Amino acid sequence: MRTNSKSVLAACSLSVAACSVLAAGPVYDVTCMDCTAGRLLKPLGINNSGVVVATDNASCHFPNGCGTGQGYVLDHGSITPTPSFDAGKLGSSVRAVNNSNVVVGRASFSQPPQGGFGYSWDGTTMVDLGDRINDYGDGYWSAAMDINDRGAVVGTAASGYHAAAAFLYKNGLMSQVAPLANAYIGGSFYIVRLNSKEHIVGTSQYGLDDSLHAWISKNGVTVELAPGSNRSEAYAINDKDQVAGLMRVGGYATYNDWPVIWKGGTAKLLNSLAGYTEYGQANAINEQGWAVGSACRTDACTPFVYNGKKMFDLNARLSGASTGWQFVEATAINDSGVIVGTGIFAHELHAILATPVAQAKAR
Repeated sequence: MRTNSKSVLAACSLSVAACSVLAAGPVYDVTCMDCTAGRLLKPLGINNSGVVVATDNASCHFPNGCGTGQGYVLDHGSITPTPSFDAGKLGSSVRAVNNSNVVVGRASFSQPPQGGFGYSWDGTTMVDLGDRINDYGDGYWSAAMDINDRGAVVGTAASGYHAAAAFLYKNGLMSQVAPLANAYIGGSFYIVRLNSKEHIVGTSQYGLDDSLHAWISKNGVTVELAPGSNRSEAYAINDKDQVAGLMRVGGYATYNDWPVIWKGGTAKLLNSLAGYTEYGQANAINEQGWAVGSACRTDACTPFVYNGKKMFDLNARLSGASTGWQFVEATAINDSGVIVGTGIFAHELHAILATPVAQAKAR
């Protein structure tokens, strides 16, 4: 894995916020990332130099179902499998990459104690983050899910008998994130993310009704993001404490699960994409407040990009050079506005990178 990667934004060197063409409406060129790899990959994250992490479990439902499958680092044409703790063996998943090209995920030992353990890897050295928060339980494990540019890592780990809890790992120590009130002990095993301020978001499960609830933890205090909703999930956070995810609006009989961005206790529902207003989710958000995700109707979904003011159907924003591609899913976006996800070309699904361009008109 190289550490001196160039920016992939050759056509628009300015940030998304500064690029006047993109401010009026983004246009993207599509590049296939796995067409010559001999395997089908699903991108899970991208950093600001364009390094991508992906999994060979291309059928996983992003983001909760993507914790398994061999991980890979895609660095501008090179594809490197993430290593295992067992020399010479594969078997580690990958979840995120920071701007120093350090990746995190979950790897396995073949010898006792068996189980998956959270790791970080800088391309040379693999670090075992530890396998549990407390010294009890019937099995020890951990899974690293995100890393910030200061090297702090978050994820989930064993915390008791058949139980899981969110953790923060820094300075060689794993500590438990303060749990959400009313969440049962095993209910923090969904996606956990953090920003540079070590503000952490995740999703817990209530013990009374098994409903899912998004939370944010700041300085040891954890609060619910959508206390009036009976389902919410948090998938990403930026340094402005904008949180991307989904939120249920309505009751148990009639409801919509819409993409959402939370900020300062206020929920901004992303339910205005024409023709796709029934449900969806926001998968990622960058430092400019641009978000990507999926918007759906009963019979179909389409990936969207949200520029802080308006939602755009990505399939309507592809350049003429990208004719023939159908964007299927948008999973991550970096601070230059480059998006990764999956798309179909000639009836084949591939990992793709969508680069914003200053030239070309949207179809």
